[in-house]
Formats: sequence, structure tokens, C-alpha cells
Amino acid sequence: MKPSLPSCACLLLLCLLGTHATADLRNAAAMGKDLARAPPVRPSARGHRRLTPAGLGHTTAAAAAPGYICRWWHSWAFWPRTGGSVDLGLRFREPPRRGGVVGVVLKRQGREAWSSGGCRLGLGGGAAGLCHTRPTDLVFIVDSSRSVRPSEFEQVKVFLAKVIEGLNVGPNATRVGVVNYASRVKNEVSLKTHRTKAALVKAVTKIEPLSTGTMTGLAIQFALNVAFSEAEGARVRSPDISKVAIIVTDGRPQDNVRDVAVKARESGIEMFAIGVGRVDMNTLRQIASEPLDDHVDYVESYSVIEKLTKKFQEAFCVSDLCATGDHDCEQVCVSTPGSYKCACKDGFTLMEDGRSCSACSAAATDVVFLIDGSKSVRPENFELVKKWINQIVDKLDVAENKAHVGLVQYSSAVRQEFPLGRFNSKKDLKEAVKKMDYMERGTMTGQALRYLVDNSFTPSQGARPGVSKVGIVFTDGRSQDYIGDAAKKAKEHGFKMYAVGVGNAVEDELREIASEPLAEHYFYTADFKTMNQIAKKLHVNICEEENPCECESIVKFQKKVEDALQALTKKYILYNKG
Repeated sequence: MKPSLPSCACLLLLCLLGTHATADLRNAAAMGKDLARAPPVRPSARGHRRLTPAGLGHTTAAAAAPGYICRWWHSWAFWPRTGGSVDLGLRFREPPRRGGVVGVVLKRQGREAWSSGGCRLGLGGGAAGLCHTRPTDLVFIVDSSRSVRPSEFEQVKVFLAKVIEGLNVGPNATRVGVVNYASRVKNEVSLKTHRTKAALVKAVTKIEPLSTGTMTGLAIQFALNVAFSEAEGARVRSPDISKVAIIVTDGRPQDNVRDVAVKARESGIEMFAIGVGRVDMNTLRQIASEPLDDHVDYVESYSVIEKLTKKFQEAFCVSDLCATGDHDCEQVCVSTPGSYKCACKDGFTLMEDGRSCSACSAAATDVVFLIDGSKSVRPENFELVKKWINQIVDKLDVAENKAHVGLVQYSSAVRQEFPLGRFNSKKDLKEAVKKMDYMERGTMTGQALRYLVDNSFTPSQGARPGVSKVGIVFTDGRSQDYIGDAAKKAKEHGFKMYAVGVGNAVEDELREIASEPLAEHYFYTADFKTMNQIAKKLHVNICEEENPCECESIVKFQKKVEDALQALTKKYILYNKG
């Protein structure tokens, strides 16, 4: 016989094995008494986050440890799942897959924040791995009127090239066009012309100034009608593709810009306006999208226009929530533009919550619905019950080697609608549920439970040996017979029993039917119309619950704990320099 470990001994052994690690964590936590989490920064209108340590004030760790990078303060607010807390508020988590190293203990007093673990806050050199650009059709509209000297125009081209270098350029990513204007307008680069950064940058370097007047309104109209047309490579308007124009000008336009700028914005183009030198600021405000603080920029001269490069690289940077750790996926995080989705490793299945993974959620199980068809249900409500059954069926993996479903209806008598294994596809199964006729008459729940135990889960009715057995009982009223013995027998047989009641259902009876814990197996609602909410909450868990202290031997259990502690030490990096 395999020796097992009593639960108290399990806990004692766990504590003994974990003592050395806990002591280290307590020492590190002592440095973090002043830890406070700032509220998360609200995303901007385009869904990206400004990648700056907003509201931090002076960061004293910057000079002390230039080699380490802590990410911006607000991201700490997103770490309750993958991070951890010990004692006095110590926060720790693993470093991002690409980019800098995350510090451990952050202190905050007022508006001053620093890392006692020794790391600097800010974007740092690893920022490129923390974001990506969403698919965008981007058109630069560049003023090359006579007020722009040739040397200044060269500085504009350098600025354009540097912004392009920070983009993910490609047919299915960001497409870039350039419109050059003065008294006339010239389409220098169309959105369909160049598919690589190198080709784009080379094309930008060859642009020559037009050196005449300043027809800014005409240039915006050209961009709207031509540069952003499908003929020139623009994609069909879609929520997944941004349309952006960046206009650079240094003077007062010789035509009207207000009306055409309104048309451009109404067409879905996000307008950024950069003014240089003696530019008319009112014109910039007429051009730009709201909020103006984010879309209007001014520099004193072309010689400093490059300082805007970082802003626009960040403006097109959609935060890679998987890389930053701002997600709650249990196993695998897959980045999408401005968001993410969760996935699971081979051998695991994504659960209904969209983030958890189970090693056995796709395993074989036998599920039997036991449905009250008494006259108190009423025909119109019985139709809602059938829809509710199919909602739950939708969440099952119905297949020959996976979930099998049976259906039993009862009132004064019991009627098997179809046995386990008759249908191996959801489509056929749901059609059979829809065709179920309403029985009416009385409510003999005890008799129905006895039928479930004695018949439904037997091999002659399609039940498979060694497969989890799940019973889902629905009723809307008090049983007219005794249910206690049958309910007890079902659980003694190892059946996992769910009890669902509506309206006048007696809650004590439902609790007697349901397996433990009741919070996961007992559901009640006052109205048939809200049964769909129960379907969302009821998840048929076909995994056998594992007792963590049922170990084959003390040695095996000790090995498990030691492996877990070793993994914890590797995963969470603590900087404890004091």
C-alpha cells in the first residue's frame, strides 16, 4: 500500500521547506514599507499608452543603477495575477521577454518614487520590445514653400526618416506616403509604392523642395482625395486600421484650411499638426484632431524638430501587453493590436474564462441532464429551458472520444429523451433538444434521481467505464416524493451533481442534490428569463479534484515542494542590494 501524508504533516513539511525562501522575502519586504501603487494610466483615444513614468517626479535611482530598467510606474497596478505580494507590500515579477530588467521594491512618498532594489524608471533601451505599431495608413504632408530653406528641408527629411525607422513597415502593417506641397501639390511617395523601411527612407532622401507659396488647404484636400485613396494604396476603412496624417508647416496658409480639415477628420483621418518658427498657431488648431494637446506640436526651428521623433514613435506604439506583463493569461499570451488573447500549451485546453488552462477539460465525460417537465413550468418557459440546455451544450466538447450527453425529462413519470452517446456532434444534439416535447403533470424529482442512478449512467445506456459522470438537475418546484436517499446515492457513486432551480424551487432540496462545494454546484434564479445567466456561470468541470496531500510518498511530496520553490526562485528576480 502506498503511504500517504496527513494534511497537517503536509503543511508542516511545506513550511519547513519554505522557511529559507520566506526569510529572504521578508528581508526584501522590509525595504518596501512605503510601497504604494499608482492608479493605471488611462489609454489615449487611439488605444495606446504613453510609455512614460507619468507623475513620478524626480527618480533618484536613475543615476544609481543605469544598467537596470524598471518599467513605468502605472504598470505595477496590473500585476495581481502574475506578480506576488509578501508581507509589507513587496511586489515582484519576472522580467519581460525582451527589454529591460524589472526592479523589485519601489517606494513612493508624495510625488517622488525610487527603487530601493536599484533600477531606473523609464522607457529605456528595451522599450522597442514592449510595443508594436498597429496597421496604419500614414501620410506625411510636408510644407516646402519658399520660407523653408534647403538646409531646413533636409532636417525635415531626417525627422521623417527617423519616425519611419520606428514603424513596422509592410503591406499588412504600416504603409507610408509623403505629400510635398507649396503653391502646388506633389505626391512624392504613395502608400502602395514602398514595402520596406529602407526603400521608404531612400525615397524620402530624394525629395526636393518646391519653393513657392503655401497652399496648405489644397495639400490636405489632395491627401484626402488622392493620397488616402484605394488607387494609391490606402486600405478600406476599418476599426483595425488607423488613418493618420502628419502635417509639417512653418507659415500662414494662403488658402482656407478649416473646412477641408473638418472633412479629413470626419472621414476617419487622425490629424497631427507640427508648426515651426513663425507658424500661425490658430491654423494648427484648425487642422488637428482632438485632443489638441496630443495633436498639435510646436518647435522653435527646424534644427530641433528631431526632438519630436520620440513622441511620434510612441504615438504609433501600441503597448504589447504580453511583453509588459499587463495580462492575466495563465500560460500563453498572444499579442493583438492594443490588446491580447490567451492560449494554452500543448496538452492543455483554454477554459471558458478565456485565460485559464486545464489539462483535462477536453477529456472524456458523460453528462446527463435531468429536466423537470411538470405543469408548473408552463410551455413558454419550457422553451427557455431547452435554450438553456443548449447554452451549456455549446460549452462542451461533444465528440466520440470526449463529451457524451444524455437527456431525461420527468414529471409524474420519467422519460428518457435520448441516452448517452447517441449524438457525437453538437448540431445533432441541439436539434434533438429542440424537438423535446413538454410532459406536464407532477414533480417526482426523487423518482427521477433514482432513474439517473440506476439507468442513465449504466453501460447499457451508453455510459463509459472509467469516465467522469456529471448530472445536471433542473426543477422549478418542490418534489412530490422524497429525494434524500437518491441524492445521497448519486454522490456516493461518484457522480458530480449540479442542481439548478427557478421560481418556486425549494432551495433546501437543491442543496441536498448538489455536490460540494455548493457555490460551484448549486444555482438558483427567480425568473426563467434569467436562466441564461446561470448557463454562463455553470461550468461543467470534468477534471477530478486532486488532493495536494495525497502523495505516493513523503519523498515524492518533498521533491514536488522543492521543485516548486526552485521554480519560484528562478521566476521572480529579487534585487536586494539595500
